[in-house]
Amino acid sequence: MQKLFSMFPAGAPGIGLLLLRMAMGLQMLVYSGCCEASRMPAWLATLVLVWMGLILLGVLTPAMVVLWIPFAGFLVLAGNLALMPAVTSGFSALALALLGPGTYSVDARLFGRRVIRLPDIREN
Repeated sequence: MQKLFSMFPAGAPGIGLLLLRMAMGLQMLVYSGCCEASRMPAWLATLVLVWMGLILLGVLTPAMVVLWIPFAGFLVLAGNLALMPAVTSGFSALALALLGPGTYSVDARLFGRRVIRLPDIREN
């Protein structure tokens, strides 16, 4: 199985990735229009809120943010989102997908580095 992430940086880079996840989540919230009840059905607003929560927590981050790109395209075609916000949020999504979620995420706990210790089988 191919690895989802190359590494989970901690410290300042990890905080930067956390901030990038927060920015992506806020972009999803604002650009999808789920704050305005008249623009989106309740089920779709709920889906976007759950989706945003998964990104904020860092759960399957690359998959979640890459799925945002066609959804933003759908919002542009439906007339709910202007082209430039869709493009900028798409770039944010690609950056986050390529960089990974960072160490302050659920993904780091699930897929982080592990040490495998093999039993000592030397004969005495």
